[in-house]
Amino acid sequence: MRQIITILIACFTSLICSAQVKNVKKGDVLQVNGVKGIVFNVNEDGTHGQMMSVKAFRGKQNLYCVKSAYLKGISMLDENDGKANTDELFAYASAKGISLTNYPVYNWCKSLGDGWYVPSINQLKAFVNYWLGNTDVEVDWEEDENVNSVDDSMPHTKVVNNILLEAGGIPFLNGVFTSTLDASKKVDVFEYNKDDGKWKFYKINPMKLDAFCVGRAFYDF
Repeated sequence: MRQIITILIACFTSLICSAQVKNVKKGDVLQVNGVKGIVFNVNEDGTHGQMMSVKAFRGKQNLYCVKSAYLKGISMLDENDGKANTDELFAYASAKGISLTNYPVYNWCKSLGDGWYVPSINQLKAFVNYWLGNTDVEVDWEEDENVNSVDDSMPHTKVVNNILLEAGGIPFLNGVFTSTLDASKKVDVFEYNKDDGKWKFYKINPMKLDAFCVGRAFYDF
């Protein structure tokens, strides 16, 4: 079983917080205030990177938002920065006096603590790349493109899912969605078919995300 590394958060008078870690590798499990995440992106000296929560938000209807009117006037177009999208939603809800409980996945994300966010489309693609073992390969992601693969016994996907399970989490499979809203107010959802080993991203109205979809949270350290 992998060692779980606890991140020490150093908060200074400027209110800027930084995680003090070193020699972190992809696949390590880090813990921030009791919340565990698996590292999938890290710099050369292992001091900064990104991780995904081992736990997930699922099994509920209206995961993204309970009423379409609560998304009116919000953009969340950033394809590279899910934190910017998440912070935009937090600010929007606050300004409009809308309770975060009306945005279930974001309310869950907020409950994990400061710094956690719902990933953008490109951040989620980066994790999928890691999950598939394509860490050193530049993958050409075409919209709605089907890709052939073997099933979940494929070594790297199984390794990653075992790490998530050992950390008390949920395996990464299909149904994970992004914070990015395109111009038509649709989100991207990752779909993985364990039977035939195909996966793709497809677009859907966030109001149609159902109990089979999955929310994940990312964290930058």
